[in-house]
Amino acid sequence: MIMKEDTSKTKQIAQKVIYAVFEILKKEPEGLSKKDLLSKVAPIFSSDDYANSFLEKSGARRWETILNFYSINCTKAGFLLKESGVWILTQEGEQAMKQGAAKLLQTIKQKYKEWQSSDNIETEVEEPDAEVNSQTQLAF
Repeated sequence: MIMKEDTSKTKQIAQKVIYAVFEILKKEPEGLSKKDLLSKVAPIFSSDDYANSFLEKSGARRWETILNFYSINCTKAGFLLKESGVWILTQEGEQAMKQGAAKLLQTIKQKYKEWQSSDNIETEVEEPDAEVNSQTQLAF
């Protein structure tokens, strides 16, 4: 998983967490509850103080907030299903993983924009960088 140096920390975390979630779910065809999934993802960020820091506004860890935000994009892109609290990777999501972490996130965002415009949704959702960065300034 190669990430460009000019990529924001938030995008780096997003790439890492989404790809990790997809890898974990690929091994669990029946899916996992969000709680079980989070417990499997947490060790990946155990040594990353920035990703593990808690956001003042939500009280959640930074990487969890980023995952929650992008999981919506993943479902609208058709890569992830959330059924009765269980997260399941779709075949399309498994295929998209082959692009690597950076391109996967790019594809997810693009497909979300396509979904958004096809439903004539005019509200632009603010990316987590805004909250995450503003919380970072408060925390340090």
